[in-house]
Amino acid sequence: MKTTINIILLVICSSVFSQLTFDEKNKIAQEIFDSFDEKYIKSSFVLIWNDDTKAINQSQIKFPNPNDFMKQIDYQRELEQTFRSKWYKKQKWFKSLNFSNEDNNSIAYYVRAKISGFSLRNNYDKIPELKKQLIN
Repeated sequence: MKTTINIILLVICSSVFSQLTFDEKNKIAQEIFDSFDEKYIKSSFVLIWNDDTKAINQSQIKFPNPNDFMKQIDYQRELEQTFRSKWYKKQKWFKSLNFSNEDNNSIAYYVRAKISGFSLRNNYDKIPELKKQLIN
C-alpha cells in the first residue's frame, strides 16, 4: 500500500513539475510573436536594445579595469536578467502564460530573441526614427 501511494505521488508530482521541451517553448514563443503588429515589435526592439546597452554600459562603469572582465560580464548578465524580468512583467502576453516560472521565463526569452532577431534582420536599427531612440 505504501509503495502504491509513493508511485501515485511520484506521478502527480512529475506531471505538476514537468518542463516543456525546447520545441514546445519555441512553438509557443513563435505563436506569441506572430500575434504582434509592427508597431509593437519596433517599440519592443527599442526597449530591448536600450536595456541591453544599459547593462553593458553600467557594467563597464562598475568594472572599468580590463582585468576585471569576468566580474564585468557577471554584473552585465545580472543587470540583463533584472531588466528582462521587468520588461516581461509589463507584457500582456507574459501575464497570460500559465506554465512553470522557469518555462514562462524561457518562453519570454525566446519571444524577446525573436523580436531582436527579426528587427535586426529587417534593419530596424538603421531606421532613422528608431535609430535616434537607441542608446549607444
